[in-house]
Amino acid sequence: MKKLLLIAAFAMSTLSGAAKDFTDQLVVTINEEVSTQQTTVTVEELEDNYINFVLSNFVLKNGEDDMNVGNIEINNLYLSEKNGGAYKTFSYKANLQIKPGNKEGVKEEDWIGPLLGNVPLILKGQLTDDKVYVSIDIDMMSTLEQIISVQFGTKIDEPTVSDVFDITGRMTSSMASSDGSLDLDPVESYTTVMESLSSGDYNFLLNCLSVSIGEESIGLGSIMLPEVELVDRGTYYDFHVSENVLFSDGGEGEWMAAGMTIPVKFDGKLAGTKLYYTLFIDATEQLGCTVSYTFGEDFAPANVVGDAKVYEDKIVVTVNEESTDPMDAKVQVEPLSNGGINFVLKNFTMSLEGNDLCVGDIIIEDLPLYESQGYKYFNYTGNLEIKKGDLPGVSEEDWIGPELGIIPLRMRGRLNDNKLYVTIDIDMETLEQVIYVCFGSKIEPETGICSTAVAAPAQSSAIFDLSGRRVENVKRGIFVINGKKVLK
Repeated sequence: MKKLLLIAAFAMSTLSGAAKDFTDQLVVTINEEVSTQQTTVTVEELEDNYINFVLSNFVLKNGEDDMNVGNIEINNLYLSEKNGGAYKTFSYKANLQIKPGNKEGVKEEDWIGPLLGNVPLILKGQLTDDKVYVSIDIDMMSTLEQIISVQFGTKIDEPTVSDVFDITGRMTSSMASSDGSLDLDPVESYTTVMESLSSGDYNFLLNCLSVSIGEESIGLGSIMLPEVELVDRGTYYDFHVSENVLFSDGGEGEWMAAGMTIPVKFDGKLAGTKLYYTLFIDATEQLGCTVSYTFGEDFAPANVVGDAKVYEDKIVVTVNEESTDPMDAKVQVEPLSNGGINFVLKNFTMSLEGNDLCVGDIIIEDLPLYESQGYKYFNYTGNLEIKKGDLPGVSEEDWIGPELGIIPLRMRGRLNDNKLYVTIDIDMETLEQVIYVCFGSKIEPETGICSTAVAAPAQSSAIFDLSGRRVENVKRGIFVINGKKVLK
C-alpha cells in the first residue's frame, strides 16, 4: 500500500493542478442485475489539457453483502473539447490494475481489485466545471466470469445526428484460427455508413459483415461504433477504437455473431470522401477465430521525413519507494510526414532490489503532437510490448521486456528543438511493480526554459518538490527537506 501511495504522490508532486470531488449516483450492472449507490470521484486538472481520475473505494453490491473492489486510478487522461467548449470528453482503453481502497474498517487484504491483476477496462467520460459523467466497462470474465458495467452520474450531452453519408470502397479480409490463417475473397464494393454528430464525433455503421470463400459466404452481422473521435492530423483525421461491440442481425439469413459482444479494434483515416480503415474482430472465445478487414487504401501513410533526433539526458526510475541515481539515457524521436513522431526509449534499464535489469526498447509509433507555449506535447495510453534492446555486452535473452508480454503503459511528454521531457508509468504485473520513469527536465511554458528534473539538495528548512522547485505551502506528495525525501 505504501508503495502505491508513493507512486501516486510522486506523480502528483510533479504536476500542478487542483483536485475536485464530484458526488453522484453510481449504477453498477452485473449480468443484468443492477445496484445503485452514492459515491465520489475525484478529478485533478493538470497542465496541457490532462486530468487524473480516481473512483475511490469501488464496491460491488450483492444483496446484503458488499464486495470491496478498490480504487480505479488513471493518470494523464487527455481532454477533448466538444460543442465549442461546452464540455470536454476523456477516455481510457487498456489494461489496468485496481488499487486497494482506503475505506474505514476494511483491511488492505480485503480489497479484491489488486488480486485480479491487470484487467481490461474501457472508460469514457464527459466533464464540465460542476459535473462529471463516466461509464466504465470492466472485463472480469477470466477471473469472476463477469463483465461489470459502471455508470457515474448522467450524461452531460447526448449528441444528435446532424448528417448521414456513405463511402463505398474495396474491402479485403482474412480469417485466422488455431488451424492457421486464410485470405478471403474481397468485396469489390462495400458501403460504410457514417453519421456526423453534433459533438463533432461520428458514428460508423458497418453493415452485413461476412466472410466469403468461393461461392460460400458466412454472415457475421452488423455493428455500430458510436461517437468515434477524430484527431486532426493536418491534411486528414485519424481515429482509433478498441471496444467490446454488440453484433446485430444483418438481415435475411443466418448471422453467426448476432447477439454476441465481441472485442474489436478499429483504426483509420478520413479526408473528405477518402476513407481508409482496418477492423480486427477477436472472436476467438465466441467463434474460435479472428477476422481482419481492410477498407480502401492508406492514402496518408505516416512516413519518416528527415533525420531522427536523439535527446541525451538523465533518467530517474522509481520502484519500491526508491529512486535510482540519475542515469545517462537516450530517446530517439523520428519526425513523420503527418506532423507526428515515432518515440523510442533505447535500452531502458532499471535497478530492482539491488539488481540491474535490462528491460528493452519502448517504441511507440505515430504519436500526434499538440502545440503549446514554446513547446509541443504528446501522450500515449495503451497496452504495449517492450522490444529487445541492443546494448553492447547484453545478450538477447537478458532483455526481460519481451518476457513480460503485453503491459499497460501511460506516457506524457513535452519537447522543443533542444530538450525532451517525458514521464512513463509502467504497470509490470509480472514483477508486481508499478514503475515510474522520468526522462529529462520539465520544459516550462512560454519561455521554454527547463527547470532541474532531479531534486536539488535543500538548504536549511527550505522545501523543494521532485522537480527541484521551491514550495511554500506543502499539502501532499513527496518533498525534499534537508536533502532527504519526505512523504507528506
